[in-house]
Amino acid sequence: MNPKTGKVTISGYDPLSFKTMAQMNMHTDAILDLHSIPSLHTLVSCGMDSKICLWDLHTQQHKKTLLGHTKGVMDIDYSPDHRILASAGFDHDVLVWNPHVENIICRLMGHTAALIGVKMSERCELRAASCELRRRRRQNISSLTHSANLASLRSAPLRSPEILSASCDGVIKVWDIRNFKCSQTIYCETSQPLSDFSYFEGDTSGCMVIASKRTLHLFENEPDEDPRITDTNISMEILFQKSTCR
Repeated sequence: MNPKTGKVTISGYDPLSFKTMAQMNMHTDAILDLHSIPSLHTLVSCGMDSKICLWDLHTQQHKKTLLGHTKGVMDIDYSPDHRILASAGFDHDVLVWNPHVENIICRLMGHTAALIGVKMSERCELRAASCELRRRRRQNISSLTHSANLASLRSAPLRSPEILSASCDGVIKVWDIRNFKCSQTIYCETSQPLSDFSYFEGDTSGCMVIASKRTLHLFENEPDEDPRITDTNISMEILFQKSTCR
């Protein structure tokens, strides 16, 4: 923090010479996350001062400040497909924004503890209605222990129109982007507060990784194992033939 201005500085460096190329000042408390949006030529920052600041990557000038959180903002994420920004705060809420305006689109409420992160989808591919996020079976890996405290996790792109949010008390919520309603709540049984989480999805299944102190908790997204009664993709049409029914 600059003692003269009372503001925190975001510094930009040349990757070859490591010389300072730009300095951006707007936050008045610790910055907790930075997120680049290349399609909008924008850098988004958030911090303990409850502000979300948008910066022009070409001119390094401040574009706008999004105000809506009542406490510090822990994490931010952006969906290029849906063109919305989501932020997770210590005030227990997920806020959804249009980065072009300063008004909140929606406030997602339901958590009862400080949020540790938020992740958004990047491609709109619907999951089957019968799929659910659940803990891996006992014979599979359910946790990995490190010898030191975990600091951060990074995610691969999601493949469904959803927002995932997690709070430090072990509650993970899945929100449908189409109506901004909670579609599922998952509980992570842990005696230690969660510190970070991420989500990785393959062609047929996904895995959510949650960090608490020195432990990684793994959850798996598994479709129904009987292909005769469940589709892995959304059904577009149903045909009924009366002559075959007895």
